[in-house]
Amino acid sequence: MRYAAFVLSTLILSFPTLILSAGVAVAQTGFSTKTYLAVLPATSDNTKLLTADLNGDGRLDLLSYGSRSSSSTVPGNVFINKGSGVFLAPVALPGSGMLASAMIGDMNGDGFPDIVGCRNIGSGQTQAVSVIVYLNNGNGTFKALPAATGNGECNALMLGDVYHNGNLDVVTVGYTNGSYNPGGTFFPGDQNYIDVFSNDGTGSVTLKETGGGTLDDAGTSSTFTNCGAIDAVGGDFLQNGSFDLILTTNCQPLGQPLVGYAGTTFYAPESSNPSNGGAYDSFNHLQSANEIYSNGVATLDVDGEGQLDAVFLGSKNGTSGDLINAMNEGKESFTFNKLFSSTYFEGSAVADFNGDGLNDIATTYDPNISKGAPAGPSMLTILAGSGSGAFTNSQSFATGTATDLGGGVVAGDFNGDGKPDLATLVYDTSAHTTSLNVYTNTQAGSSNACSAPTTPNTNIICSPAKGATLNSPVTVSAASNVTEFTLNRLYLDNESVYQTTSQQVSTPIDAATGDHTLVLVSYDSSGKAFTSSTSFTVGVATGSGCIPSSAGVSICSPTSGGTYESQITVTAGATAESGNITAMRVYIDNAAVYTISNPSASKTFEFSQALGVYSGSHHLVVVGYESTGGSVMNSLNFTVPSGPCTAPTQGTSLRICSPNETVTNSSPITVSAGAYTSTGYIAAMRIYIDNVAVALLNNPQKSPSFTINQSEPVSSGKHSLVVVAYPSTGGSASGQEIITVQ
Repeated sequence: MRYAAFVLSTLILSFPTLILSAGVAVAQTGFSTKTYLAVLPATSDNTKLLTADLNGDGRLDLLSYGSRSSSSTVPGNVFINKGSGVFLAPVALPGSGMLASAMIGDMNGDGFPDIVGCRNIGSGQTQAVSVIVYLNNGNGTFKALPAATGNGECNALMLGDVYHNGNLDVVTVGYTNGSYNPGGTFFPGDQNYIDVFSNDGTGSVTLKETGGGTLDDAGTSSTFTNCGAIDAVGGDFLQNGSFDLILTTNCQPLGQPLVGYAGTTFYAPESSNPSNGGAYDSFNHLQSANEIYSNGVATLDVDGEGQLDAVFLGSKNGTSGDLINAMNEGKESFTFNKLFSSTYFEGSAVADFNGDGLNDIATTYDPNISKGAPAGPSMLTILAGSGSGAFTNSQSFATGTATDLGGGVVAGDFNGDGKPDLATLVYDTSAHTTSLNVYTNTQAGSSNACSAPTTPNTNIICSPAKGATLNSPVTVSAASNVTEFTLNRLYLDNESVYQTTSQQVSTPIDAATGDHTLVLVSYDSSGKAFTSSTSFTVGVATGSGCIPSSAGVSICSPTSGGTYESQITVTAGATAESGNITAMRVYIDNAAVYTISNPSASKTFEFSQALGVYSGSHHLVVVGYESTGGSVMNSLNFTVPSGPCTAPTQGTSLRICSPNETVTNSSPITVSAGAYTSTGYIAAMRIYIDNVAVALLNNPQKSPSFTINQSEPVSSGKHSLVVVAYPSTGGSASGQEIITVQ
């Protein structure tokens, strides 16, 4: 068993004064000292952390939010990483009011991560949730959009493409407080709410669906009735393209003495027909040998099978707790395993800390919080994964002193050495200050691995280098940073040559003499693909990639005036006139169809991406965005001839042949589409019109290629058409059009 070692530095932040003091030794082999750099005041005693490259400089930044005080007036604080894991003083998000939950995602498709948070307004039965989207200005500063109002309190917030239109929607989970017991203590609410806020593509969200209701487990004892949802996590757990939820609850039967906490878990599948009055309207109890009240749940792939598993931070009657792993067995079935016991768990993070290719777990907890001790010391434990669901306690150490309480923890490569580090929050109950502790991973021997990009939902190929001349076999080193990651796949000259469920790729591949294009495709749990590419030569060099020698954009594929089949591969490169290239975007016929961020701060950037295109003449524009605010671009015209719909022939992809979105169509429309997968077979295809599923067509031949021709009545006006294909191996491929019907 290999172990990860960490070096600790502590950032305690103050407004506006920095307080310096001597370092405090950490009594643990493999750890150095911590240094107090600044302090957060009690009015901003954040408890939770998120991480992303918020200002586009290639380094992971941090967002802290939440509070131990309900009267906190600060939504959250942004910590910009200045390099080597050192963070600048925090900058508060605009506006006021504590965020109860938050997530980071690109809400308006501009390539920059935005922040979405929720606040609780009102109280008791009149409590409501306020959802705020903070759009990124492109430099790590944010502007708040008008808030949207939902139901109940906000105990959890999630981002997912619920309506299958390419936009991140917002899901909030919570409940309103129920009756009082004779002693005046709240019972959990008997009214739960699961609200879905639809994203119009600009980041503006509107409450569209309200689900929920009573959460009772009639199949076990009455202990698990009148349950209130206190946390949730979303993902494609069944690998069918749906954004399902796992809910954790606090249960207290009405009329019974309030003696402590009891809880259980429920599975909430996404409704196949959101027009039925609630996108989440059915709840299935997940049987567990350890019924738990859980104040946190996270996802990971434990056994490398490509399925999302779960980790619960559990508590029993408020006096003891377990860290529990739930292995995904499919069909809404999970096997629960106790990994670690303490009193009160604060947070968890998942990453391969020891470099063995398997996911590990880091968890923070307060072992003495219910034993009469002042509070701490808060602890951090690292559990090394085995790939089979078992975990071994590899390290455990204190993160503070006897007057400290622990907080949330996140994993990320904060110092740019290719190894996942840790950051956590620690609250001093005596001084009423919160510190940010950054632990640097010093695991020996893992620094030679390809460093994953810091921007979420991007990947990188470290070798072979672009334009390199090599001998076969060629060693490929690559890495991805994809939220809810499931699979990495390599394509050599459009042929699949290797795949792995590890986010790190290191493998030799055979390549014939000549020029080659290598593409890395990383998939998330919903089947979305994220790509990067490189070009190299085996033998004598004959090419040098697609990077222009001077400022501008080069489009190597397709060629100007060329004629192509239903799927084209756009290969383009950009060189910045000033600053660096931060992202590139593809427009076809004035519609943005693909955006990719540059995972490193570099003056040049290149990508290769397969795209499905309907028949007709098309205008292609490729834009490269510069860190200084400018842009470079290039354009050309190409043609896709008309004819019968044929499926694509690369990767996992889909093409919509008709209807044509450039003309006015008559009802009923004929939806003609083809899909292909290079692994397994296309199991089925589903048609959505205006975000409502109208047809599901199964593939009886179980073939890699599958085409459909389905007639559907549609009212006059403009409509959103989405077609989704589901491979037998999981994930999905989709296409979208805006059609006009007369």
